[in-house]
Formats: sequence, C-alpha cells, structure tokens
Amino acid sequence: MEFDSLNKIRKAKGFKIKVYTNASKYRVRVNTSNVINDNYYGINLSTQGEVKEISVLFSELTQENWGENTKPVPFVKSLIGELSFQTKECPLEKVEFVVSDIQIIP
Repeated sequence: MEFDSLNKIRKAKGFKIKVYTNASKYRVRVNTSNVINDNYYGINLSTQGEVKEISVLFSELTQENWGENTKPVPFVKSLIGELSFQTKECPLEKVEFVVSDIQIIP
C-alpha cells in the first residue's frame, strides 16, 4: 500500500471494498507489524459468483489463532502495513478473486 493510503486507513474506522470471487468463503486480513506467526486480525466472509460490496470495520476484526502457544496481541491501527485476502475453501482448481473500489470509512 502507498504511504498516503496507509495513513488514511490508519485514521479510519474501516474500509469498503467490492469483491468478486468463485470461492464461497474467504478472509479479509488487516496485517499489522506487531503480529507474528500469521495470526493477523481479519474477518471471515461468504460470497460467491457476484460482485458484492462489503464493509470491514476495525472494531469487528478478530485475531486468528495458528497454534496453542500463540498469545493474542492488541489490534493497533497505526501498525497496519497491508490488506490481504485468503480463501478458506480448498482445493479449488482455479481461484478467481477480484477486489476493486476500495473506500475509507471515516
């Protein structure tokens, strides 16, 4: 993400995006630098076969848990480094995932 975009999203309540995917389940992750072991905060969503606008509020994010020895860390907006997307449905022969029209929720 560009520096200016990162600053805007770090001050926001969340963001809106339009998503098209052939995967019925996926996770929108908000990666922060204080998280280790890929236990990023995010939200699990379900859409398939149509363009859908979704809103992601930072207050609704949950932290993943990839192991019994991991400890939760707080979500810190000022440490956001990138947004990422992860399909939760395997195996898919071919994954189609298109994200467009990212908007800040002030």
